[in-house]
Amino acid sequence: QRVVALLLGGLLIAAVGLIDDLRTMRPQTKLLGQLLAATLAIGLGLRLPLTGAPELDMLLTLFWFVAFTNAFNLLDNMDGLAAGIAAIAAGFRLVFFHLDGNAEGATSAAILLGATLGFLVHNRHPARIFMGDTGSMFIGFFVAGLSLVGGYPYSRGTVSILLLPVLVLLVPIFDTGFVSITRILAGRPISVGGRDHTSHRLVALGLSESAAVYLGAIASGAIAYLTYRYGLPRSAVLILFLLLSVAMLALYLFRAQVQHPVPERVQPFVRAVFDWSTLPQVAMVLIDFALLIAAYDAAYLLRFEGELGAMRDVFVQSVPIVVGCQIVALMVHRAYQGLWRYTSLEDLVRVARAVTLGTLAAIVAIVLAFRFEGYSRSVFVLDWLMVTVFLCGSRVAFRLLGDHLRPQRDDARRILIYGAGDGGELAVREML
Repeated sequence: QRVVALLLGGLLIAAVGLIDDLRTMRPQTKLLGQLLAATLAIGLGLRLPLTGAPELDMLLTLFWFVAFTNAFNLLDNMDGLAAGIAAIAAGFRLVFFHLDGNAEGATSAAILLGATLGFLVHNRHPARIFMGDTGSMFIGFFVAGLSLVGGYPYSRGTVSILLLPVLVLLVPIFDTGFVSITRILAGRPISVGGRDHTSHRLVALGLSESAAVYLGAIASGAIAYLTYRYGLPRSAVLILFLLLSVAMLALYLFRAQVQHPVPERVQPFVRAVFDWSTLPQVAMVLIDFALLIAAYDAAYLLRFEGELGAMRDVFVQSVPIVVGCQIVALMVHRAYQGLWRYTSLEDLVRVARAVTLGTLAAIVAIVLAFRFEGYSRSVFVLDWLMVTVFLCGSRVAFRLLGDHLRPQRDDARRILIYGAGDGGELAVREML
């Protein structure tokens, strides 16, 4: 019955998209059609069991359908992009349904996978056919509905129910949120199209049209699979790394030149609300803060073979001390006075010294506070190693991102630097 509900709702949303393709509809009229299709599917039994309150669950499910319908509609901005992301999402849903023994859901996911792959053959760059609103809205609606078909063997709480679908569909969620924020800052309606999507910015930075987006979708889907098989505690560090990577990518993409910059009349307001001069330093502190927690958690998981058990209370009471000592040590060593895209070997040595000092300070503080009772010495050795790798790795990754994602210039001139040496290398860096 749930598959029938999904198909009927999908047919209605496809009809709305077809009318919009033939005769352009106003955004509010299109939204009304999406709400009607979502209401039909919900009335026939498709719901997201989050709160236990039927009325609230219905509203959340309504938002779920409408959000992903529009997300894939926005994502259909380059050849093969929406179809490829839908195929990846359907493939991971097929794996989950197979592991659950849900034949009905697996059949639905397999049909969507086959349809999108078959369409992708003719829709990849340079495309010979296009899906239009009819196809993109139907795919978004159907992909959203696949998360609601069948039982929920992994639904042990609100986070568990939402986490896997969100991870599988992280690319359209990120693109929709990123485009919405940038268009609001630019004073443009969200519903008006433009070449300011994630894919357009990646192309402006020199990447191929779909490869990076596909890799992101596969990575987030793989982490969803690991979370499904081994549980949230064991995959929490990977999820945190994924979210941090997405945040770093968003900060970098803001710098990419696209078709619609922020209008001059809006720039004073944007500068008043967002102090861009301090944003990189604030972002660096927040990313380090998250990485420090992730490293300490990973150290405990490695030491106690994936299960904290009785050590959970010890971990919780010592986290503020360990993270606080490391942050203070990093500030003392002036780790936040530069920019990560200019990270050098000297910066990495400074970080390693700060981490060593922070680890020693944390051990001393725990000895004074708790006399080190119940603590494992090897945890702090592992933590020192993890923090060093995580912090240095994040800085090197941002440096590599800056080196390999440079905007393409049509007006560039070839220049030969003769007798280079250190001065020539500095000149090249400055020109780049």
